[in-house]
Amino acid sequence: MTQSLSKPQLVATLLTSMTGMVIFNTMPLLIGEAQSHFGWGEQDLGLLASSYLAAYALVALISVFWLPRFSWKRLSAGATVLAIVSCWLLSISTTKEHAFMAIALLGLANGIVTPVSYAIVSNSSEADRVFGLKLAAELLSGSIFSGLLSIWILSTYGFTGIMALYACAYLIPSLCYRLIPRDYNQLGMNLQTEQKMPSLFKANALGWLAMFALFLEVAAMGGLWTFADVIGNTQGIEDSIRGSAFSFAMLSGLTGALCAVWLASKLGNIRPMIISHIFLVIATVLVFSSNQIIFFAGVCLLQGAWIFCNSYHFNWVAISDHSGRLVGMIPGVMALGVGIGPLLLSTPLENGRLILAGTIVVSIVLLTSVVIVIGARQHSRRSSYQ
Repeated sequence: MTQSLSKPQLVATLLTSMTGMVIFNTMPLLIGEAQSHFGWGEQDLGLLASSYLAAYALVALISVFWLPRFSWKRLSAGATVLAIVSCWLLSISTTKEHAFMAIALLGLANGIVTPVSYAIVSNSSEADRVFGLKLAAELLSGSIFSGLLSIWILSTYGFTGIMALYACAYLIPSLCYRLIPRDYNQLGMNLQTEQKMPSLFKANALGWLAMFALFLEVAAMGGLWTFADVIGNTQGIEDSIRGSAFSFAMLSGLTGALCAVWLASKLGNIRPMIISHIFLVIATVLVFSSNQIIFFAGVCLLQGAWIFCNSYHFNWVAISDHSGRLVGMIPGVMALGVGIGPLLLSTPLENGRLILAGTIVVSIVLLTSVVIVIGARQHSRRSSYQ
């Protein structure tokens, strides 16, 4: 049984979510400034980003074990302290090893905070609407931080300024942690902490099927998004057009999230996902175009449809999962998909086989739709017997 979040709880949860994703959403700027600060090459910069993502994904993937056992208030508070200390350690790092360790600790801290926010949202009533608000808040905070970094912080304070801004960002939601729910029981789930592994796997195939579909979708879209600029460059798209496309994509992503907030459950969960997959296939075709305007439209449509779909897919995982705990793995699964997706497209793109790369993306999206439809039918059958 779920319950509505109060306005103070909702605000506290959204602030927690925004903080947990701010590093991820501003990673390109962070890595770019790290190159200037440390003087590293691409390989070391890649390891820096991978250290963060690996720690983040690992902690999030095992959240099914620690989320029911510890107070979310204490976890969030402890993660905040760890994050601030990690920012300080990274700002004073003088060796690669120290920098990798510091950013891994930062990934660990965010890998704690983010699953907590997902657990709160997914186990509340109107989760589809709140997931849309969550994604909108994360995109908005990412845009604000990117603007602050680009316009003011980078030019004035450099890498140390970035880490100071991140540390300040972690202090803001810490003032609200006392307002977030303490644990699953406070959300009305009455989940026993002594629950063992069978609760995650036994009679929970639909939950894992929904999670697998999410992984497929993120791998396809993550790979395409990662190489969208490279694809545009290969197709002769002008630098100014590509830059403007990615800037406007933030706005289209925010629009997609707000559309999900507005629609909520009016169309159910399955139809919005299938409709968004149709738009994702169209967006994929447009991104591979050599026409300036069509490429621009494709990038914007890609981000808007993907964010819109995520709002419903997150809720679909929560609905399909009888244990109520798999949703905490979503950040880890997404990080895993974003890491694997580019690997699938790197070889065909490197060899100039653009059609093959596009076919891979479209095929995975269509496969995701099939998996979702299968899960929906099984869910309907299960509900009819209850």
